[in-house]
Amino acid sequence: KCYATSPEIKEIRELTSEKESQLEMSRNRMELGYRSPGDDGRFVAMSSVGLRNLMSTNPNEATRKAAYEGLRTIGPFVCEHGFVEIIKLRNKMAKALGFEDYYDFKVTNAE
Repeated sequence: KCYATSPEIKEIRELTSEKESQLEMSRNRMELGYRSPGDDGRFVAMSSVGLRNLMSTNPNEATRKAAYEGLRTIGPFVCEHGFVEIIKLRNKMAKALGFEDYYDFKVTNAE
């Protein structure tokens, strides 16, 4: 495979990097947590690591489910904030370099 960088590939790479940075900033500002089960239903802010730990260690099933529901908000959030566009740009760059897709590009370059 040829790794020469054309102006088109450079432009795609720069745009992808910009979109990745924007998504990372949005994700870092995302209010993540869970709704406390029971009567109060208050929002408890917590990181994704904290939510995963809560899911695996809390003895209360309702709390574990609430933590799971909190984690489930990440996928739709990143999809709504540019992740799909990033995937399209990554694949476009990889195809321009002669690869099947971005996965093929990454795996080939890791070997």
